[in-house]
Amino acid sequence: MRGRLTMALVVLGIAALGLMVWLGSGPSEPTCQGKRLSAWLAQLDDHKLDAWSSEPRFHLDEKQIEAAEAIRHLGANVLPKLLADLKTQDRRFKALARPVCARLCLFFKWQPPSWFLRSERCLKAEQIRHRAALGLIALGPAAQPVVPQLTFLYTNFSSMEYSKEAALVLASLGPQGLAPLRGAITNPIWRPWLAIEAVWALEEFPTNGQGILTDLAAAATNGARPVFQEVAVRGLSQISTDAQFAVTALLPCLNDPRVEIRRETLAILEGYGAQATSAAPVLLQKLKTRDLHGGVLQTLRAIEPEAVPRRK
Repeated sequence: MRGRLTMALVVLGIAALGLMVWLGSGPSEPTCQGKRLSAWLAQLDDHKLDAWSSEPRFHLDEKQIEAAEAIRHLGANVLPKLLADLKTQDRRFKALARPVCARLCLFFKWQPPSWFLRSERCLKAEQIRHRAALGLIALGPAAQPVVPQLTFLYTNFSSMEYSKEAALVLASLGPQGLAPLRGAITNPIWRPWLAIEAVWALEEFPTNGQGILTDLAAAATNGARPVFQEVAVRGLSQISTDAQFAVTALLPCLNDPRVEIRRETLAILEGYGAQATSAAPVLLQKLKTRDLHGGVLQTLRAIEPEAVPRRK
């Protein structure tokens, strides 16, 4: 009986080692300064997988700047691997292998080696795609040759899980990456999530989004697309680098039949402060609107206190 138990433990140990070797191994990669691309991507990782996080995404620390420079030094050589990573999916066996391996290590009281913990096969597909997107963004203009592949990943119906990262990279590439994002914004009924992702991505790179402001202004007043209308209203304020353009484009939203849109617009105008003084005459007229009276007063006080009517 004891012999069988020993044999079972040996088999389990070999299985654990085999899984660790498989998970920890991977294809050959470009290297820079003695470090593999995957190591530089891990160093660049901002760990912000939440697509809708309001935290600034691209304020890099010294380590991340070093990683971005190393990836730029590798140049076009890394494009095939980064594109392959951007299309990563969690296969069922791989998804099961990670927790099984972790439990076997816990059972045998093994400390997984560092090469195993760093391996891409130990990462979830979402993490690999996110790092690949950051790597492509770090490449800058050197990533422009893959715009057609990024466009396919963004717009292809079967690649819905890739569209977030693809949109982010396209937004970072300036005019070269803007066409598919604009197409989604001007036709959000087709696939509304693509339009929402386009706005989110351009909010991360507002300078590159100035070419779609007129499209956003049209969407902000289009009540036929209510979900995207709210996104467009917010996107105008986040993407436009010209406060006067944004204020002028947002003023018609104060007449929107949906109170949520009117309140969101007031909050944005309040945030502009003195830059939104051109909105004061319209706001004075809106003081007669009972459901927004308090919000209008608050906004007026923020942008032009002298225009606020005094109590008699």
